Amino acid sequence: MAKFIKKQNMVMTTGKYTDKQGNEKSRYHTFGNVITMQEDDGGQYQFGEIPMLGIKFSIYDQKPREGDTTQKPAVPIIQQDGNPTSIKPEEGDIDPKSIPF
Repeated sequence: MAKFIKKQNMVMTTGKYTDKQGNEKSRYHTFGNVITMQEDDGGQYQFGEIPMLGIKFSIYDQKPREGDTTQKPAVPIIQQDGNPTSIKPEEGDIDPKSIPF
């Protein structure tokens, strides 16, 4: 039976505000979630939901397209538990360092 590993929020920037110290901050809205599960054989899989749109989805590793020899650099992400992971950035991605949590 699959074992629950973690749940992550999907957030988007919805505006800016100024805190009590006068610093400009971004305002975020949680619009969905991603669940990571582990199979009995140790393999992991992910799926998620965007409730306001009624969308449920699965996440799969991206496989290189035939003939594509370009490599995109990995961007290190430090998760809330302190463990590093990485993603491959796409054009228009949000800079993970700009998210305050």
